[in-house]
Order: sequence, then structure tokens, then C-alpha cells
Amino acid sequence: MESTSDHGNRSLTVEQEDVVVRVVQDFSINNLPLSKLQIREMVSRCWALDISESWVRRFSAATIFTYALAPAKRLLKSLWGCK
Repeated sequence: MESTSDHGNRSLTVEQEDVVVRVVQDFSINNLPLSKLQIREMVSRCWALDISESWVRRFSAATIFTYALAPAKRLLKSLWGCK
């Protein structure tokens, strides 16, 4: 369920989080990692949400690092024939 309150710790919807992850992955794959400030500004511009710095930090640590490694893990698994 999406939060209706409007404060700095407001979370994104699942779809919005997926968009953020895909954008960060695309930049990361091209060796242009986004800073936490750039992620925060992207969310602000795309969805007019003011999210806190601590939210971006928690989101980055919990989500983006995991998803940023996913393409590399898939590539390694395919190269080594792992399932």
C-alpha cells in the first residue's frame, strides 16, 4: 500500500523503485555511477517527491547495490555455465 503522507521519508511505489533501479543500472553498466544526490534529484524531478538523504542512503545500500551487481552475476553464471 502506498503511503499518502508527504514527508522526507516517503517511500516510492514499487514501479517507481524499479525505474530508479533500472536507471542506476544503466548508468553503472556504462561506468557512470550516479551519486546519492543525483538519485535524489532524479526522484524529485520525475515524481515531484522530496525524499530525504537518509532514505536515499538506505535505498542505495539495500536495493541498488544488489541490483547493480545482478547483470554481472548473470553474465558470470552464463560464462561459467552455472544455473
